[in-house]
Amino acid sequence: MSRSLGLAALALVSAALVLPSRAAAQGTKTVSEGGSTRTKPQKKDERRSYGGLAVPAVYYSPETKLAAGIAGFLFFRLPGEKLEDRPSNVDGDFIYTVNKQLLFQVTPTIYMDHGRFLLESEFSYEKLFDRFWGIGPNTLKHGDEAFNYTLVRGRLGLSRQLAPYAYFGLQAHAEEITITDLEKADGQLARNPNVLGRGGSFVTGLGFRFVYDSRDNYFSTRKGAYAAVQGMFYAEALGGTHSYSLFTVDVRKYLPLWFGHTLAIQAYGASTYWDVPFSHLPVLGGQFRMRGYFEGRFRDNNAVITQAEYRFPIAWRFGGVAFGSVGMVAPSLLDFKLKDIKGAAGGGLRFMFDRDERLNGRFDVGVSNEGEPNFYIQINEAF
Repeated sequence: MSRSLGLAALALVSAALVLPSRAAAQGTKTVSEGGSTRTKPQKKDERRSYGGLAVPAVYYSPETKLAAGIAGFLFFRLPGEKLEDRPSNVDGDFIYTVNKQLLFQVTPTIYMDHGRFLLESEFSYEKLFDRFWGIGPNTLKHGDEAFNYTLVRGRLGLSRQLAPYAYFGLQAHAEEITITDLEKADGQLARNPNVLGRGGSFVTGLGFRFVYDSRDNYFSTRKGAYAAVQGMFYAEALGGTHSYSLFTVDVRKYLPLWFGHTLAIQAYGASTYWDVPFSHLPVLGGQFRMRGYFEGRFRDNNAVITQAEYRFPIAWRFGGVAFGSVGMVAPSLLDFKLKDIKGAAGGGLRFMFDRDERLNGRFDVGVSNEGEPNFYIQINEAF
């Protein structure tokens, strides 16, 4: 299968899954993000046969700067599904930034046979800006080089319910990255042969995923747990340019304290083996993990991150958070060293747009141990 055919096949499946949007219902809203499935219960008397929402989206992050566009979702049930069955949904985003960057994403999540089977897919197109500091835990703060890239991604996964809240399944992933406009003609991305994928990459892989998700709400979780274990195997034999494997573990716990106060804790780890393109290496930083660092400030074959966030109400629809995180990267699991630990902390404000759904807008300020603050304006919590 050629690169274009492989991506087109996954894209067509993703698009096809959008079509049955008039078929069905609501009762529990499920959203797929970064390969994870989150669940949000609804009141029984508010269930509808189908529905959706499209809203303007404005956000800010160090990676994109100010961005605006439209975000929306549809929810429905397939023919034959009951009202008490978990509904399917399709999420989509179209974003344009002040730096003339573009992001388009569609992620259908389809429940079948009364929730016994889960079909998930994604199609993404990105034309964005990024920075590369090098590989390893000790890269120089001012040694970065900028570049632009274009990304086309397709994912498809089928899971079977093993028990309440628990699913296990198989998945496929194809992704092409084209790198352009290097800032430094003599930099690592231009000349260092040890930086794999510096001219771009096309990866195709198959793998497995186990997910346990008992969270009470997708938008703003107050109690429950989430755990995901994933393994992906990429191979040139499948049409890609690189052969490597990726394993990730993501565990989260939400502890209700008192009067709307919540403590959220997350532990995350990722390991890669063999010939990994630099753009697919585990990283520190970004709007979800280790706020305060530019996403990709540190990257290597292995990464571990732990973060905690204390969430509390202030008044009316306003709330606040305080968060902190530590993490590190290393070339192998035996090379993690305490001296390489990085830290970040910060706080933020929340405004609850929808009390019934607990939909929050967030403004966060994160500061890394390198001293520079980074700002984030987003919808929904970081984790």
